Amino acid sequence: MVNGDQIAQQMLAMAEYFRQRYEIRRALKCCLGATRVAQTDCFKILTAVQTGKLYHLYTFDAEQAEKYLENAHQQMCSTYMVDHAQRTMYDLMREYRLETACMLAEIYLSEGLPSKVAQFAKHLQDSKLSTPTLHARLAFLCAEGAMGERKAETALRILEDLKSYLEHNQQTKQLAVYAMISKLHVSAHLLHDLPQKDMEDISKAIDTFPTDEMGKLNMQIYFMSVQLANFADSGMVRTSKGLMKTLQQHAQIKTHNRGFRWADPTFITALVCVFTQTSMFQNCNRERASKYYNHAIRSIKDYSERCRTLECGVAHSIRRLKMVADETMCQTRMINCELTLAVELIYEMLSDMNTHQALQVMGVPRMHLLLGLVALYSEKSDLAENQFNAAVTTSMKWDTHLGQIIACHRGLLYLQSGRQAEFYDLDDLIGLSKANSGTIHMKAIVKFIHAFHAYLNNKVNDCRGRVQEILDLTKQEDMFRMYTLAILLFSALNIHAIPNLSETLKPTIDWSNKNCDVALLVWTYTQMMQIHTRAGLSVDEEGVILMSHFETLANSQTAIKDHRLNFMLKWNSDSLEEIFPRNLMP
Repeated sequence: MVNGDQIAQQMLAMAEYFRQRYEIRRALKCCLGATRVAQTDCFKILTAVQTGKLYHLYTFDAEQAEKYLENAHQQMCSTYMVDHAQRTMYDLMREYRLETACMLAEIYLSEGLPSKVAQFAKHLQDSKLSTPTLHARLAFLCAEGAMGERKAETALRILEDLKSYLEHNQQTKQLAVYAMISKLHVSAHLLHDLPQKDMEDISKAIDTFPTDEMGKLNMQIYFMSVQLANFADSGMVRTSKGLMKTLQQHAQIKTHNRGFRWADPTFITALVCVFTQTSMFQNCNRERASKYYNHAIRSIKDYSERCRTLECGVAHSIRRLKMVADETMCQTRMINCELTLAVELIYEMLSDMNTHQALQVMGVPRMHLLLGLVALYSEKSDLAENQFNAAVTTSMKWDTHLGQIIACHRGLLYLQSGRQAEFYDLDDLIGLSKANSGTIHMKAIVKFIHAFHAYLNNKVNDCRGRVQEILDLTKQEDMFRMYTLAILLFSALNIHAIPNLSETLKPTIDWSNKNCDVALLVWTYTQMMQIHTRAGLSVDEEGVILMSHFETLANSQTAIKDHRLNFMLKWNSDSLEEIFPRNLMP
């Protein structure tokens, strides 16, 4: 007589048959049917694991995957399973238990819940009795969870233990190098530091592998990506140029498909394109920024369509990568006064977040910030302030960098509207004490805000001193736009004191034209006209150019009047239902 275990086993075998033929609906029906069969505890657990795994890897239904996997994990970790007669069964199910923990960790990370990953750290010692690959997978996920909670020490400790465990085995030395690079990633991302000794150790470790292997190439690309991300975050534009060229060259190398692979070649192409796009944007090179944006989106689309199934972490990474590319392109379009296109891109990003809710944790405050900037370009300062305030309330408290950026925009808005008392309320975030700490570009921005504040209060010496500090700082790393802003403030300060000041402004015209920066061109030509008028020179040519830029700005503002921006600016929460209302059942 056939018992329940045998029926469940046959149904799971049928599910595997349909899975291999990529008939996922039929496979799910078989798995769900198996869960309803009366069976022993062991088979109940295995059935729940296989059902959750199928949902996790082949569908977007994270809720169902989480339900089945949590149920299985809870049973495999129960005190009855550990402490009583089934201790042997507990050992036999070790790999199922660890694999389930890994899948749950991936789900929690993709949902923006890193704190729930910490519970799996208790399995790390037990996982050393399993395969090194499974132990490494769980350790990397636990370290990523600690990073998400901003616990740098915990993440570094987990990765150091992993490196020590892996480096003594010839078969796992590549994974040991990845643990070293991941430690550098933690230091760069959370501590804003790239320890020189760690970088030297990683370089030496990578050099021990054969040159023609894909494994070595992938390690080099990951290593360079960590450094470039730190440079981009810090505003180190000039420093990143040489490394960027090397990364572009490495991404085009064809190698033997041997060794552990960090990422698919198409994903690497997309990543390199996004890095290059960001670099071109910072270098005020609009055309090349747009070119690499299009390349990146094409590669992302190709990768997503070509891969029938993506692991949860990989799928989340590719979506985050698209968000970075879209956000950079949105800022480019705002600078070019293409406000309608910028708003359409914001709407597309919000649509992506509505489909994949894990993107909302980091994405929602950034969308409020971008909408605030569009509102400023549209001369709707009240609505811009509402969006900046919404960005503050929806941002994560640990994201101090974003908090500072939002405070900078609020501070400039307060100064422009003569609300200096409210400007002083931001002292904890962008006070003078912050002007000499943080990343290079944040120092430059805070110094500019205080230089502008000094200018408005007629504190000439303070303003002049801070402008000079900005010029020195931005010149080191080719921060052209920030340098241009400082030059324009310098010219406004010295318009009555320095003859032939218009020569100083000519480089700002070149940089602004290269990036089609309409706002900077308007300010520059306004300054030029004032200087030439004071010198008794003709301003006809400058006047014509200035009017053309004013016309560009006016046309952009007119085009967006009846646009969807109006209802998007009413959105001021972390819920997207105001923009994408759900159809409620009667």
